[in-house]
Amino acid sequence: MRRLIGLAALLLGLVCAAGGLAAQSGRWFDKLDALTHFAPIWLLGGLGASILWLFGGRRGRATPVMAALAVLASGALMAPELIAAARAERVTPREETLKILQFNAYRANYDVEKTAAWILKQDADIVVLEEVQCCAGWDVLHAVAAQYPFQTQCPGRHCGNVILSRQPRIKRPAVKLDPGGGTVGWARFQGAKGPYAIVSIHYTWPSPLSDQWLNRRVMARNIKRFDGDSLIVVGDFNSTPWSFALRRQDRDFGLERRTRALFTWPTKKRGLRLPPFLPLDHIYAGKDWRTVSVERGPALGSDHYPVVIRLTR
Repeated sequence: MRRLIGLAALLLGLVCAAGGLAAQSGRWFDKLDALTHFAPIWLLGGLGASILWLFGGRRGRATPVMAALAVLASGALMAPELIAAARAERVTPREETLKILQFNAYRANYDVEKTAAWILKQDADIVVLEEVQCCAGWDVLHAVAAQYPFQTQCPGRHCGNVILSRQPRIKRPAVKLDPGGGTVGWARFQGAKGPYAIVSIHYTWPSPLSDQWLNRRVMARNIKRFDGDSLIVVGDFNSTPWSFALRRQDRDFGLERRTRALFTWPTKKRGLRLPPFLPLDHIYAGKDWRTVSVERGPALGSDHYPVVIRLTR
């Protein structure tokens, strides 16, 4: 039995060390960057291999070496984000505050009533939903629409991004946004201290990788068409903050990402309740805005958790 446990520890350590080290190569090779998203898995696997090695009678020297490599390689990917989360600044509300709820409502939402009730209870100024182009997601949209009479839906028959508000939007100027393979919508509003724009984004999954790379490149160009100081960008980016791709996006957007190490996926997968281990939903804001609070909502009928942010300027 100890030999079997030792063998399992060695194999687990090898797999997680290979995954963590290969993920580090994502800074140079886009295809390997997909492995960075699973940094928490490589980290936990390395720790698990160490525990198994101890129970297996500490047989062999390769296992602790592989486990240490897995922990170090994946930990180095996650550390900058975790440090930024610990240092995130929060301020007290000022004259103008804005509460935004961002949520991938999920077209296969299995509890529309609970989802809609929670959204309405938040009493947010702006609600941004993704995946409401059909099915249960459409039902969620209709259940909350009466409380948010002003709706801005992104163009296209299959586009499921909707920005809901109680305040009418400013008439759109002639700005056209290219979704670049994902979906994108936007609206401008008049605030107490001037106008501001909200852009809603939903990227494709990072497979095939070229599609999401196109999303990021096109959106970085789109962002430049707005006043960056007052701009707010929210959405389901299907990308984790320890990926080199999202780090490049942070730089290219020129905005501050206000969600730090906020794990939003999954809630439930094929009937199995899982702890969230991927931060996929993000909110950016220009320098006019300061963060009052950022919170993850409860598990509802979607495979994503909602995000609620309060900003002030």
